[in-house]
Amino acid sequence: MQEKMLNINANSIFYRINGEGRAVVLIHGFGEDGRIWDEMVNSLEKNYRCIVPDLPGSGMSEAWESKNISIADYAEAIHQIVEDEQLKDFCMIGHSMGGYITLAYADAYPQRLTGIGLFHSTALADAEEKKESRKKAIAFIQENGPLKFLQTSIPGLFAPEHSNLQALKQLLDQASSFSGETLIQYYTAMMQRKDLTKVLVNSAIPVLLIAGTNDQAIPFEQSLKESSLAAETHFHVLRYTAHMGMMEEPKKAIDILANYLHFFMDVP
Repeated sequence: MQEKMLNINANSIFYRINGEGRAVVLIHGFGEDGRIWDEMVNSLEKNYRCIVPDLPGSGMSEAWESKNISIADYAEAIHQIVEDEQLKDFCMIGHSMGGYITLAYADAYPQRLTGIGLFHSTALADAEEKKESRKKAIAFIQENGPLKFLQTSIPGLFAPEHSNLQALKQLLDQASSFSGETLIQYYTAMMQRKDLTKVLVNSAIPVLLIAGTNDQAIPFEQSLKESSLAAETHFHVLRYTAHMGMMEEPKKAIDILANYLHFFMDVP
């Protein structure tokens, strides 16, 4: 494993590289860091070069101080890593907010990608109801602090009847590393992001879409509708999962991703 730091916007962005072969970039979501992909990377590194960044303010990456950061700005940070690693064609997989970043990257640099995958994510912009929910979350963070907010919200990301207690503990242990400013920056960027359904509609590459039947953050019915947008969508359902498929049903999630990469990245 290689651990690297890249200076972007006067701040250091941390990322890890595991394995060799065709490149796969894995983007984590809100309130997480790159370690959520560890189990998947342990499997995929046998055939692929897995590049896993910590987004600004997450894990070992320094936070960006500006309040006016967009999802496209995070995508540009990922592009700096892509350029530094001299990646010419690769697959990008994003979880939740990481999926928004993946779509923003695909919108800006479609020619660089051989595939995109969305774990519990959507190409739609926030509806007004969702924006109001995020505003309430911001108010809670400002009043009670980031740790209390994450301790309150993280359990709801798992299906209660099939909750992976070890995975839940892992996320809760990471919660103390986040500042309120970073979480608010993420929420603001998500609220302001634009609708990118055109990326799916116009996609010339196969799209992987993974949905959880118990997901409250990205409702299953919404994912089902989006599964028909791209010319070629590989839509998979995790029956016992809410919003954290790579942790709730890791073996099935690994098999889905490995099969997708096998067919579209020419692995023998």
